[in-house]
Amino acid sequence: MAQYCNKCGNLLEPGDVFCDECGAPVGKSAPNPMQTQQPAQQPVQRPVQQPVRQPVQQPVQQPVQQPMQQGKKNSSAPVIIAIIVTLAVAALAFAGWFFFFKGSDNPPTQGKNESQVETEPFTEEPYTEIETEPETEPETEPETESETEPETEPETEPETEAPATVKKPSMDDFGWTIGGGGSGVPNGATTLKKSEAVNGEWKAFLDYAVTGVKELAVLNIMAGDRAVTIEYNPYKISFSGYKFKKSTDKTYNMDGSFDTGSIQAFNDTRGSLTINVFYEIGSKQYALGEMMNPSGEKALVYLVRP
Repeated sequence: MAQYCNKCGNLLEPGDVFCDECGAPVGKSAPNPMQTQQPAQQPVQRPVQQPVRQPVQQPVQQPVQQPMQQGKKNSSAPVIIAIIVTLAVAALAFAGWFFFFKGSDNPPTQGKNESQVETEPFTEEPYTEIETEPETEPETEPETESETEPETEPETEPETEAPATVKKPSMDDFGWTIGGGGSGVPNGATTLKKSEAVNGEWKAFLDYAVTGVKELAVLNIMAGDRAVTIEYNPYKISFSGYKFKKSTDKTYNMDGSFDTGSIQAFNDTRGSLTINVFYEIGSKQYALGEMMNPSGEKALVYLVRP
C-alpha cells in the first residue's frame, strides 16, 4: 500500500523518513483519505534552475609610462649649484669686509703708513674741581630723658640675727645638771614657746643611766609653725666612766613636729628625740628632754646655749 505525507499529502517512497516535498517527518503509514474519491495525484516535477554564469571581467591594462631620460633632466643641476655657491661666498666676503672696516672707530687709511697718519696734538685741559655741596646730616630732635620714677628697692623687714654658732660642748657647760638640778624648770625662768625663739644651735648632753654612756653633741634646730628638722652632730662620747674621746658617728637628720615649745623628731639610726620644754634665765637658754635609741634604751637630754 502506498504511503502519503500526513501534512501535504505527497506520495512517499518506501523507507522514507522525511517527506521530500515539505520535509515533515513520516509517521505510521496511513492510507490517503482522498484515494477512494480521487485518483492519485502525480507529483509535480519542478524545473531545476541552472545558475546564471556572470561574464568574467578582464582587467584593463594601463599603459606603461616610459621613464624620462635622466640625462636631459639633470643636465642643468651642476650649473645652478655653482651659481648659488658663488653668490654665497660673495655675500659672506662682503659682510666680513663691512663689519671689519665700517664697524671700527678708526677706519683704515688708504695709501698711507701708520707714521704718515695725521694725528691731532694732545692738549691737556685744565683741571677744575667740581663744587659739591657739603653733606648735611638730617636734623634730629634732641633726645629727652623719659620721665621715669626712680627705682626703689622693695621694703624688706629688718633681718633678725640668728643665734651665734656655739662652741664645742664640754662637761663644764652642764654643771647645773649634777644632783638633779636639771630635772625641772627653775623658779623665775621664762618658757620659750615660739619656733623663732628656739631655732639655732644648742650644746647637748645625753646621759644613758643604765649603761653609763655619756655623749656630747651639737644640735641645730630648724623649726617652723608645725614641722621641724634637727641636725644631730655627735662630738665626744664616754663609756662607763672612761674619759671622753672624739665620736666617730656622722651627722644625722631628724624630722618631726613642733608644737608650742615642744619637739618630737625621729631618725632610723639614732631613734626618737623628745624636747619637753625650753626656758630662759638671764642671758642663757636651756631645754630638757629624752632620747630613746632603736634598742629601747633611754637617755636624759640637756640643752644649753650659748
